[in-house]
Amino acid sequence: MNKYARGSHSREPLRQADQLRVDNKLRKIATEKRDSKILTITSRDVVAAEAHYHHSCYKNYTRPVNEKINNPTPELSGVGKAREQLFQYIRSEIFSDPTVVSLVLLQEKLLSFMNSSGVPAPDIKKA
Repeated sequence: MNKYARGSHSREPLRQADQLRVDNKLRKIATEKRDSKILTITSRDVVAAEAHYHHSCYKNYTRPVNEKINNPTPELSGVGKAREQLFQYIRSEIFSDPTVVSLVLLQEKLLSFMNSSGVPAPDIKKA
């Protein structure tokens, strides 16, 4: 990949990872982002492997994400809660005992979670 320094026509020099904080920060951010590609790289000691990186790439990757604070409507927060309950159900029940599960069952679970959250369920026509 050609990585050019900002505002110039020359390439940005690579930096060698020579501080343990680089390794720790990359591992921490990759874990938070669930980035399997970077986690694979950081499974080894980046400093010991004498890895190199572009400073701008490192800076952009490790920059905290500014999340906009929105006041969600009650309907959206209820749908969000229902989705989170469905994801929790999938993680705890389905992944713990891997079996074939029909989408109809998951749809029914989502609708029941929506009802328990006080969100009116959409009218779904069965084929």
